[in-house]
Amino acid sequence: MLYQNVVSSGLLFVFLILFLVIILGGFLIFLNFKYQEIERNIVLEQSQVIKDETVKGIERKIEGLNNNLRKIAEIQEEQSHVYEMLDNLSRNLFIDIRVDSLQVDSSSGKISVSGFAEERDSLLRIKETLENDKEYSDIDFPISNITNPRNIDFHFSFTYDY
Repeated sequence: MLYQNVVSSGLLFVFLILFLVIILGGFLIFLNFKYQEIERNIVLEQSQVIKDETVKGIERKIEGLNNNLRKIAEIQEEQSHVYEMLDNLSRNLFIDIRVDSLQVDSSSGKISVSGFAEERDSLLRIKETLENDKEYSDIDFPISNITNPRNIDFHFSFTYDY
């Protein structure tokens, strides 16, 4: 009978330990699933933060590029009259001459030109155009430009009113 009590107590003890192991094993499996879920959430949050930071960085870069483009557009707008003026000068004045130096003060519109003309008539035509066109003022056209009939090194200046 003592033997039966020890065996039945031992079996009860083994079943109790086995029951506790199963419960603890289930609890560990449950905790493992929760841990993996939390880890997945952390990874998702980190990737979202990285995405947000990347998007913010890209937005900052785009904003900087847009600011640079606005500055370039402003500069081009400010300088567009210079290009129009040079186009106008090359079409109307600088015909049959070689321009060696052209200095433009874009703020005042003052233009200084030096170069070479094969014939005096080319320079006389330029002088006449400068004097008759309302776009040009403050003309400084030295008489020495037209004293020689051929092979003339010249210089003159004027203000382009735009």
